[in-house]
Amino acid sequence: MNTPNPLISVVLPLRDRAPHADEAVQSVFDQTYRPIELLLVDSTAGGLAELESVIAKAPQGILIRTISKQDCSAAQSINAGMHAARGEYIALLSADDAYAPSRLERCAAAALSAGVVVTYLVPYDDSGRPLPIGHRWRANYDRILLSQIGQFPSLSCLSAFMDIVATPGNLFIRRDVLGKAGEFADFPQFHYLDFFLRAALLAEPFVIREKLLIHRVRSASTGDAACVEEHAAVIRKHLVSLMTGARPANPLADVFEAHPCVFAQTGWTEALNKAFDGLIEYCDPAPGDAPVDDVILDQTPPGHSARRVTLVTHELSLTGAPVIVLELASLLRERGCAVTVLSLYDGPLRPEFARRGINVKVPPLLLDRMARLQGVLARLASVKQKLPERIVHRLARHLREFTEWVWQVRLRSHVKGTLVLNSICSWPLALRLASAWKGPAFWYIHETMDAQWLVPGARINSKLQQFVADGRLKMLYGSDATRQHWAGNGYEGQVRYWSGISKTADLHLASSQRALRQKRGRRMILNAGMVGGRKGTRSLVEAFALGRAEGLIPGDVELCVVGCERPSISPDARDIIRRVLKPDLLGHVRLVHTVLPGALRAFYDAADIYAHASLFDCMPLALLTAMAHGLPIVATDADGCKEAILHETCGLLVQPSRPRQMAEALGSLLAQPGKARAFGEAARERFVDRFSVEATFGSLYDALVEHESRA
Repeated sequence: MNTPNPLISVVLPLRDRAPHADEAVQSVFDQTYRPIELLLVDSTAGGLAELESVIAKAPQGILIRTISKQDCSAAQSINAGMHAARGEYIALLSADDAYAPSRLERCAAAALSAGVVVTYLVPYDDSGRPLPIGHRWRANYDRILLSQIGQFPSLSCLSAFMDIVATPGNLFIRRDVLGKAGEFADFPQFHYLDFFLRAALLAEPFVIREKLLIHRVRSASTGDAACVEEHAAVIRKHLVSLMTGARPANPLADVFEAHPCVFAQTGWTEALNKAFDGLIEYCDPAPGDAPVDDVILDQTPPGHSARRVTLVTHELSLTGAPVIVLELASLLRERGCAVTVLSLYDGPLRPEFARRGINVKVPPLLLDRMARLQGVLARLASVKQKLPERIVHRLARHLREFTEWVWQVRLRSHVKGTLVLNSICSWPLALRLASAWKGPAFWYIHETMDAQWLVPGARINSKLQQFVADGRLKMLYGSDATRQHWAGNGYEGQVRYWSGISKTADLHLASSQRALRQKRGRRMILNAGMVGGRKGTRSLVEAFALGRAEGLIPGDVELCVVGCERPSISPDARDIIRRVLKPDLLGHVRLVHTVLPGALRAFYDAADIYAHASLFDCMPLALLTAMAHGLPIVATDADGCKEAILHETCGLLVQPSRPRQMAEALGSLLAQPGKARAFGEAARERFVDRFSVEATFGSLYDALVEHESRA
């Protein structure tokens, strides 16, 4: 005796004007499966009238019911239909879609072992024709299907990155899943994806790799900004639920723990980028940080005979080394110097240079030229091997020599006056400028690491060392620890501390800090700088978690990390986000995007303790800034940190990568506010005496002037 098929309820919302609804209804009638309950949810006040002729032809085994649900959203229409449904299975159908004849039968068979089933689909345009192969939507959908087969470990994992469902009409749901996953949330476009991702936390969905659904792609709504924002909001909601909740019943849904490799995939979409980037906090620029449109070219103050100084930086990011160049350039300009800044890469700090009247030039990189050159040579070599290999190599050598000659010509206008190179990362410009420079040349190093780690090739290192030995290039170091390290590698030089902060700067100290903290109601441990392994960010976060777990750090304390890059481009940021959204840290760690220098002040003003966790560091600008603000400090004893902080005098020093030591040190200062306050006052005094502009700029400026007069 054959067992009767369970009832399938098909929910078809009718919203606005649905010109293809008759085709959708007819595709239900054409199914090979019976019995079917078709629920037409009408929210258009009379939309059913257009379907009367089709409904009248309903075949045997199909029960039609109508539900009136006026002035409701798409999600509310679906919810109304699902509440009224009687079937063991519920299939959704959009008025823009149509079923292949065997779809419901195939889905019902698959749903025996899966709570949610989707299929592949065939995309059509508004006029009812299949989208051509080159169409953007179809190309993107084909890429999703290829990723599902070859790259991602599960359907639920893929769906957190790329939308394989594509339409609510693609969902086939077993009834028991509804009670666990809940109703459709009120998203205008992506309510189906939100439900699908929630259901995927319960059990792995199943995809039938056959094109059993015709989907009409509405060109008007494809890829607009509002659609992308909503898509990002759905993904963000899912990511937070994964990271903050208990481990999902479906282990394949946990893309953060079980499958971290997926972050290396290339299938990132704009919505996914926005979803991740929305998980960190952003800070509006301070009033003085407003960008300007035009770069000011005349930076010589009136009435001064300009001493020419060229500063070189590797980038214009919101990090310590470029900020050092910014402040040094500003003070040199105040002293009457004509200052030009050369940078290998552009960045968000450039408008601040322009606002201060400092000219910035970003010349075309030799590396960029070489990349183009390699492309040309690759094309030459692929011409059916008509060019012998020796000729290709000869062409490569001549083109390289020509490129370097052009490079030298472009730099001739900058080979006079005083040259100050900043950071080891400026080596591509250092190599070429130092060899042709007509005046004194300095290289200010902030990295306590071997030159050969960042400078490719022994020949280049040897040439730079020869420049130092000949006196053509004079080395300056941001800390004595860095000087000792480089001296052992053949680069002798002098120490010049530098913060760029005046002892008279408006730092909103003492009473204003206390008032701000009392108003906030929470104490803050601050860390500022780039998030990453070298900065010890994960070690600091784990120290904070350990301190909270063992009662060393009270519940009214938060950790604020400023300098978190956008997670869409930073694996380090994604890893930290995953950690701080776990239950033991949820709501107690703030991750803030990188901010302009002026906007950082508010964070230092609000902080109670500054924590610095670097594995190695020359003389961190963020640490000096904390000292200038009179903050008690807990820092690792890496390199220049122990030159800045006197242990048990103006702060506490711990070993790098020792979360327990860091947790105990932070806990001791939080438990002893009087001691912490004394440390902060001592840190401020030490900063004024040794690291302020007043204490450091004179010796640096005198060195530049002295060498220039000799030259």
